[in-house]
Amino acid sequence: YWRIMELDKAISDLTIAARLNPEDLTILFNRALMYQQKGMYKEALADCDYALKHDQDGIYTPEGNFIRADLYFDMENYELAVKEAKKTVKAVPTHYKALMTIGNSYLKLENYNKAVQWYTSVLKHHPDYFLVYVKRGLTYSFKGDYKNAISDFTLAIELHNPNDEVACLHCIY
Repeated sequence: YWRIMELDKAISDLTIAARLNPEDLTILFNRALMYQQKGMYKEALADCDYALKHDQDGIYTPEGNFIRADLYFDMENYELAVKEAKKTVKAVPTHYKALMTIGNSYLKLENYNKAVQWYTSVLKHHPDYFLVYVKRGLTYSFKGDYKNAISDFTLAIELHNPNDEVACLHCIY
């Protein structure tokens, strides 16, 4: 249902699945993602909190913390987004989405030096990820460092796949 954006139906089915199989914490994380899509952040955080509390083996904790980071970013609480994303990075240092969330949060907080630092961390693990060059280039331009901004924008253009419309949309916002 998520792919066809029938989020209410997805939430309903996931609620039934959670009742039938309360041990499967992935159900709650998936329902949290549906709530996030609907802008129902309180409900999404409640599902994440419950699942993380019951993740006895810590198997889902890094991804659960990332979902929380993403929720806080959407809620424009960038400090908490950084805090949660750093928990994910501590467990999974190559988690590029968490690294990007930290960089994006610092960009929103106008802490450009830290944003550059975290975007650079992404590139250590994913040097061909063109969107990072766009974001870091944008950050450099905000700092007035146009030489590095131009360098990053040039690399982004070289790496960019013009057929990747989703990535293009991410560059815009």
